[in-house]
Amino acid sequence: IHGNEKKAKIAKDRQKKLAKLEENAVVVEKKMKINEGFELREMCGEHIVIASGVQNIDFCKVISLNDSAAYLWREVEGKEFTVETLGTLLLAMYEIDEATALTDAAALAQKWIEAGIAQ
Repeated sequence: IHGNEKKAKIAKDRQKKLAKLEENAVVVEKKMKINEGFELREMCGEHIVIASGVQNIDFCKVISLNDSAAYLWREVEGKEFTVETLGTLLLAMYEIDEATALTDAAALAQKWIEAGIAQ
């Protein structure tokens, strides 16, 4: 595949991936918020989400975030946000295209929802 054909194929694949995420997971425009009672801490060089307060302690489940997810957490903590908000933050931080940013943001938001740390 030559230059322009390859770029078109990559863009088409990303659009399909984003459409599938929207269909099966989080809606891009849905307003979300990190649930109260969770804090991001750094322990031994790792970004760990911990439950604050005795009622929230569950030692069976540790949530570790990579640097990008930790960056997004800090930026949206205490605020309402959307997948688009997360995507915009990724675009500002990294040299990626919009489709990739939104795809990654939607996947992360879905994981946060499934883990019970955002709604």
